[in-house]
Amino acid sequence: MNKLVGNYKLLSHGTYNRSGEFTPTSQYLKGELIYSSEGYLSVLIFFNEDSEIPRKFLAYSGNYEITGDSEVIHKINICSNSKKNRTQESRNYRFIDNFLFLSCTLDGGEIFEAKWERFN
Repeated sequence: MNKLVGNYKLLSHGTYNRSGEFTPTSQYLKGELIYSSEGYLSVLIFFNEDSEIPRKFLAYSGNYEITGDSEVIHKINICSNSKKNRTQESRNYRFIDNFLFLSCTLDGGEIFEAKWERFN
């Protein structure tokens, strides 16, 4: 059974420094993550409110592969950041109740983490 399958809304997104302090990517976040049972994924994250300036966002889609008990590979086909087209990103995942945590270690030793809540 693939426990990642579902729709999720974004609750937090940011990094933990080596001291364990969390810095959010933005004070405003809105996002959705979809993992399909057929192995497709779609991610949409807005980093600023709807206003007179264009929204900052990250969007990508592609396939995913679960490679272990706690690792998923996002195989990005197309991305709003064209440098990420046709790339792969590894994420550790864990569940606590109805929450999905995706994380990875960055080059400087910080930990990136996004917290998602399943909504169906």
